[in-house]
Amino acid sequence: MEVSKKPEEIVSDGLKSYEKAISQEFSGVIHIQSSLREGLNNRAERLFKELKRRVKVMDGFKTQKGTETFVEGYKIYYNFIKKHSSLNGQTPAQSAALSEGCNWLELILRASKR
Repeated sequence: MEVSKKPEEIVSDGLKSYEKAISQEFSGVIHIQSSLREGLNNRAERLFKELKRRVKVMDGFKTQKGTETFVEGYKIYYNFIKKHSSLNGQTPAQSAALSEGCNWLELILRASKR
């Protein structure tokens, strides 16, 4: 896959080999090395592990369109349906007062009315 936009900064864990690879592939990009104790990388690592578990049982993606469809659907699931323990069992949308108890059917019906 070709990257069309260069990132301004990259956050990685404290593994030293990343420093050389990032400087070679992304010259001029700010590299922030974070140990898990600092908490900068925890959210990204947590989300990656969750996505990896899901994609593994699907045996990967077959097409770019399939990948895009999965990502869009997963964002809706993660933000409107999945309860987060760090938000006292609420979804991010509920925590931000954006929705009152959304479920898949309600979201599909709302989207179909547009």
